[in-house]
Amino acid sequence: MGYFIQGFGIVVGVTAGVIAGTLVTVMIKYIEKRIAGTQRKKNLKFEFQFDIKKIKSFKAKLNNYLNAVTGDALKTYHGYIALSKLIYPTAQSMFNDGSLYKLFDKTEDLVKLQKALSNYTIDSEVDFNEKIKENTELCGTDKWKEAKPKIVTNIRFWDDSFKEDIDTLEAFLEKLE
Repeated sequence: MGYFIQGFGIVVGVTAGVIAGTLVTVMIKYIEKRIAGTQRKKNLKFEFQFDIKKIKSFKAKLNNYLNAVTGDALKTYHGYIALSKLIYPTAQSMFNDGSLYKLFDKTEDLVKLQKALSNYTIDSEVDFNEKIKENTELCGTDKWKEAKPKIVTNIRFWDDSFKEDIDTLEAFLEKLE
């Protein structure tokens, strides 16, 4: 009977140890996941704040471009708007793993975010700045008078797009608070 009780005690002790070890592992994984989620949320806030500042700087450069166009001094404008310099790896990562859906559960929100970030690619940057070069070459030619209103309209379109993107990112920042 002594061996039975001793064996039973060992089985109970080992089982309790395995259960306790499993619970500790699960708790540690849960805490690590919560900490990582909090850090990712902070990173996302940082990215949005950074991107808002960048887009505001694009708006300022665009305003300088508009002034050069309206003042018929486009030949003196030498700005370059680096549209691809936004950062959004955390947003992309959270989109890929589905955690962005937990923060922003409305489809319209995600569509707005996707639209806000989609203009800021290397292709958009190259096209945008090539258009500025083309317009600069037109300045002072016979075609300038005809092209100028279209250029101003295009600049206003981009200005409105930048404003809308800033508003979208600021709204997302508020939701992250």
